[in-house]
Amino acid sequence: MSKMTVRKEIWQILDKVRTKEKDHELFSCLHITEKYIEATNGKILFRVFMDNIGLDNVISGIYKPIITTKGRLVELFLEPIKDNFPDTDSCIPEKTNDILSLELKTEKDSLINLSSALIKLYNFTGNCYSISLLNLLTPLTFWKASKAKKDGAVRLDDNNNECIAIIMPFVIEEK
Repeated sequence: MSKMTVRKEIWQILDKVRTKEKDHELFSCLHITEKYIEATNGKILFRVFMDNIGLDNVISGIYKPIITTKGRLVELFLEPIKDNFPDTDSCIPEKTNDILSLELKTEKDSLINLSSALIKLYNFTGNCYSISLLNLLTPLTFWKASKAKKDGAVRLDDNNNECIAIIMPFVIEEK
């Protein structure tokens, strides 16, 4: 079994983004490559670049994480799973120079903040995104949104360029 160490805030997002549905065990796992580690539930993707993770002899693949210690750093043991992770590279929009800065606070700290961030995202992209998905990213406060295509996913880069999040839009049908 391999071992991984991550900052608490990074683990909180990886853990929240993974699906909790038993029917989708693959999406409850972490996908690890030479360049990044990622988690998704199909509606949001969170990717952390490898230079921000402490890994111990981990081979690229899919892993079920087992938490061992908590604190400022979270230590995980990784149990390999034999499966294929979807090609997430194809759904990640390019980073653009046209960006919107966002400050995300938890709903507990400020529901108005997340609502305001959603309105700003809508005005910036013309697309609708879920407040519950945006709330998953609140362990890290400062993000930069790249301009999204119409009905396209929005790319959010954290201010330290350690990780990215991709949130799929939803369409409001007018009748």
